Amino acid sequence: MSPYVSLEALQRALEDVPEDIDVTVITSWRPGDLASGVSKPELYELCEERGWKLRADLGDGPFVHIKAYVKDEASALMGSANLTNLGMGNLGVGEKHNANIESLVEVELQGDEGEMVRKACVRR
Repeated sequence: MSPYVSLEALQRALEDVPEDIDVTVITSWRPGDLASGVSKPELYELCEERGWKLRADLGDGPFVHIKAYVKDEASALMGSANLTNLGMGNLGVGEKHNANIESLVEVELQGDEGEMVRKACVRR
């Protein structure tokens, strides 16, 4: 779950995930994000090709700003890092600027907050 997701960072993050694992990508596809190139339609194609679910914030509700990457039923990584090359500290070939300074911490999913994150990521 991240407002901004790049194809390269998503592929790298999930390259070792077995095919039988359900993956749901939750991101922002507000018109301004698509027009500026921050969000890319190719993300849909990648999710379709891999059999992953895609849930998009189209701008008709509250802005998706949380960055949460659920590992399993009991834990997630949460913090300030978008799922982009800069957010994950990976510079692309030829990029000269520094990666963002971001943080992710592992948290236990328990109680109401854990249930909310699990439902958001697993809702069918």
